[in-house]
Amino acid sequence: MSVRKRRAFLLLAALAFAYVAMRAYLVPLTHYEARTFFVYTLSGRFLPFLSHWDAGNHLLCTALGWLSYEAFGMAPWSLRLFSVLSFLLYAWYVWRWGLLLHRSVVRGSFWAALLFAPVLIEFFSMYRGYGMATAFLLMALYHTTALIRDGGRNHLIAALLAWLLAALSMLSLMILWCAALGVIALDMVINSRSARARITGSVLWLTLGILPLVGVSLYARELKDQGLLYFGTEDGLYRGTLRSLTVEFFGTDAAWLMVPVALIMLMTFSAICWSLFRSTTDRWRSTAVVLTALFLVELLGRLVLGEGFGVLYPTGRTALHWLPLAVLLFAFAVDGLAVGKGVWQWASLLLLALPIRTLTTLNLSYVRSWPEEAISANIYDTVGRLQRAAPRPLLVDGYRQMPPPWDHERLWMRPALPLLSSHGFPQANCDLLLIDTTYFTAPPGFHTIATSATGRQVLKQRNVPIQLALMNDSVLAPTSLNDEFHGLWEPNAQELVAQELVLELKLDLRSDARCLETLLVIEVDGPDGEHLHYDQIELRTLQPEWTGDTLHIMRRLPILSGNAKRVVCYFWNRHRQNLSLSSGRVRTLRIQPDHDLRNP
Repeated sequence: MSVRKRRAFLLLAALAFAYVAMRAYLVPLTHYEARTFFVYTLSGRFLPFLSHWDAGNHLLCTALGWLSYEAFGMAPWSLRLFSVLSFLLYAWYVWRWGLLLHRSVVRGSFWAALLFAPVLIEFFSMYRGYGMATAFLLMALYHTTALIRDGGRNHLIAALLAWLLAALSMLSLMILWCAALGVIALDMVINSRSARARITGSVLWLTLGILPLVGVSLYARELKDQGLLYFGTEDGLYRGTLRSLTVEFFGTDAAWLMVPVALIMLMTFSAICWSLFRSTTDRWRSTAVVLTALFLVELLGRLVLGEGFGVLYPTGRTALHWLPLAVLLFAFAVDGLAVGKGVWQWASLLLLALPIRTLTTLNLSYVRSWPEEAISANIYDTVGRLQRAAPRPLLVDGYRQMPPPWDHERLWMRPALPLLSSHGFPQANCDLLLIDTTYFTAPPGFHTIATSATGRQVLKQRNVPIQLALMNDSVLAPTSLNDEFHGLWEPNAQELVAQELVLELKLDLRSDARCLETLLVIEVDGPDGEHLHYDQIELRTLQPEWTGDTLHIMRRLPILSGNAKRVVCYFWNRHRQNLSLSSGRVRTLRIQPDHDLRNP
């Protein structure tokens, strides 16, 4: 390998890493990142079987994010730090894989395709496990194929550790992990080695492979039993998984794109099979054959789970591991064909469609999988300015995915921001409306006052200010709140029928809990105890410390129907944490009807 080619790779890798690092610093948090922070990172409870059950807990990424949070705080770049650093591991194995390719054109196209793969490159900038999982996947595949091809205990240990870390980063890799353990076991059986080497290999295979696999499988099965493996499709591998990937990578699943993608995959498998049967030496141990076997087991495993056990087929990000596998297979297929006829090497230029797609979608403002979730700084600045001028907490409404990143921003650096509510969204009885006008239509009576950098999130202000009439005002006595439930307000529901209310609370709370997991609940129940309205506010999202500062919030209740039997506001201290109320006040206000909603 010439010095010039090394420098070219280093330049490409440095540019890609700089882009990843800048995105980690500049791109606003998404819903999933913020929820991971509040549910797992802030509490420090993220270990399987000891924490909240959800497939969104990418175990390794969450754990590393917790370490970074403890060291550097809750800034987005801090939570994303280890995902960014995992790109260095990813780039190292992209380099090592490229060295196995013989043709310079194939090698260069391969390097560019993986270093600048669309969508995937963005996940290295997120507090999600997909980028990290892909880095460990490349490592695992490299050492697995090297072990089959060349043998060696170092390759075995590296492969087993990499598969474990990849699966802990993304559970979707479990089928490939099983396939790799099977291939490694088969290699240990059929390839001649000393008795000592076989014993050592078997012990490592059991302790670093099978035992962790059993543990992760039990965790995955419990997630399925609880109905938490809900992200996916029933439409099969072609119409479901492959179509979703073409949408992710190229923004469309049109037939003109789906057909050539499927044909390229078919050509790849055919080329590898042809190369296999024309070879006479070690053909079963070649890198391309091992990769093909793993990918075929992945496809077969998906079919068995989907058709036999009702497990949804992966879509989008949960099938992201198909990308490096497909690029590897295509590159080695073309490289193998080019040995006979050099003209085949030019087919590898098709891989450049991936970096070209990335170049056309470069941005430092949003995650392309969730552009509607990017709340830019000007939105927060505008709301903060309006709140400082307002005599009461503003009523701000947004889509149900928006409160977590909003709460993170407030807890991190904007404590004066009012709460964001998603109940009844989009509706007219709010002061400000944060809305994605691509998906939703704003109710009449609002005008735009700010637009996010992406153009998707629009902040609208009510033309006619909300008028509130006081109905009741009560003072709460100081008390300890160490019981599981503590009521704050419970009026006669029938006296409130057909009225739309706002509950205003001023609470001076004290707690020495490092993460206060108590909930403030506002609830409207029907005749059979069913929830007609349930508003759950997590205190951990409101303040970092509880030393007696006044918590001042307002929450809207929907118009009460005639069958409302109970209206109540209470604390739910689920873990019976130490919590006390120094003083408090609850005011009930009625929203007055509008008489003029004309544009200003």
